Amino acid sequence: MKISNSSCKFVLTLLLILPVFTLQAAPSSVMCDKKSLADVIGKLEKSKSNTINITGDCNEDIVISGHQDLTLIGLDGASITATVFDDDPVEGQENSTVAVFIDNSNVTLQDLTINGGVEAAICMARSVCEFRDVTIPSGWNGVSTGDHSKLYIYGSSLITNLLGIGVAGYTASHIMMGPDKFLNFGPEDAGPVINGNWVGVWVQDGSFFRSDNVTITGNDYGIFAQRNATLKVYNQATVALGVSNNTDSGIWLRSSSTAHIGVPINDNGGDGIRVGPLSLVHNVGALTSFSNNGGAEVNCAHTTAVDIGFGVCP
Repeated sequence: MKISNSSCKFVLTLLLILPVFTLQAAPSSVMCDKKSLADVIGKLEKSKSNTINITGDCNEDIVISGHQDLTLIGLDGASITATVFDDDPVEGQENSTVAVFIDNSNVTLQDLTINGGVEAAICMARSVCEFRDVTIPSGWNGVSTGDHSKLYIYGSSLITNLLGIGVAGYTASHIMMGPDKFLNFGPEDAGPVINGNWVGVWVQDGSFFRSDNVTITGNDYGIFAQRNATLKVYNQATVALGVSNNTDSGIWLRSSSTAHIGVPINDNGGDGIRVGPLSLVHNVGALTSFSNNGGAEVNCAHTTAVDIGFGVCP
């Protein structure tokens, strides 16, 4: 039987316009005092959409690689804890392990406490990682992303009391933080909190960081950006404290970095904003304000520093 060219074209067109469905596996449950979370993840079919409900403390180093759609949901205060956290100031980071390492995957972690070693979580190799209502209360560093990956931190997430960096973006990666994944929030909705760390947020090497209604407070440094990094730091209302009460500078730009600022910058021990070589800061919001910073509101720390809307830099 011959099939006409018109019939072939019709079938091909139909296949192209039909929606693509991801296979959904039945949710799994892990009680970490009885079963290994790493073992359960290792048995999943990576091409399917998988959900694991977790209870208890999973004291193991989790590696997630090549998963198309994996969601880990904590129940009743569940946690994942790195197997080694060494707080020695000389060799501690080298000796510590990573609680959750995500590689080339789409992963959501929700309602979990993640206790780090050298890192609570790493998102690498073009991964897409979402952290929703997650608490990271210990370890050297919180969450970092690199290799053109995307990191989303939403809801009531708290990243606090780390010896190193709270949130970091490297090698042309993308970080978004706010109350809601789709920016579907009102001025009364507060986003995540980053406080009590050495550096609250570190962005470099062509990476992008945006925050909405996020509080970055009580760190040694609030936000540090270098080497062609871009910051967009916004508040929709005074529901969040902005960048405040950090021991040194609130925001520090250097090496061809750019910042769009629309938040209060108050009570920092150093400059409110420090603008270094070939860097630019832009005042974009009515909610931008300064008070009680130990240094300048905006410090043009190099002859090539530029500002728009502050009227300080040459």
